[in-house]
Amino acid sequence: MKLRNVVLALAAVSLLAVTAFAAQLPKPTGLVVNVGAENLECDWGPVADAAKYSVDITATATYDTGEVDGDSEAILIEVEVQASFGTSDRTDGLSMGDPSLDIPLSDIEALVGDLEYELGLLGIDIEDADVVLTAKVKALKGNGQGKQNNPFSDEVPFVLL
Repeated sequence: MKLRNVVLALAAVSLLAVTAFAAQLPKPTGLVVNVGAENLECDWGPVADAAKYSVDITATATYDTGEVDGDSEAILIEVEVQASFGTSDRTDGLSMGDPSLDIPLSDIEALVGDLEYELGLLGIDIEDADVVLTAKVKALKGNGQGKQNNPFSDEVPFVLL
């Protein structure tokens, strides 16, 4: 009797997993990132059934320690910080479902400041590291949909002026 309950429970969980996977929205395509005077301007192609979008900005620093490992490979330290910005938080009057988002440069600069802080904890000056900024976006169905593991677009690197 217990074995049958376990099998039924596993079948129900499998059905839920398949249903959740099938309900995923596709990754947005065509992400373009421009650094404006006051905003990081992000635009991408619309995704059918998306109610809103989430843009993740990542700042990654790579520091060469000047040392090598046993295989003569350079020993690098990589530090990464990330922030998410949603179209549901926009203040430009556009819809949450609009496939664009302007993120204030002050928020991006604050993220770089967080990276600088994390490097400082390791005794590394940000000027001595290679820093790369990237953006990526994913489509979301909206509130009340539970956890949405929708795929992100390809990452797009950008440089602050």
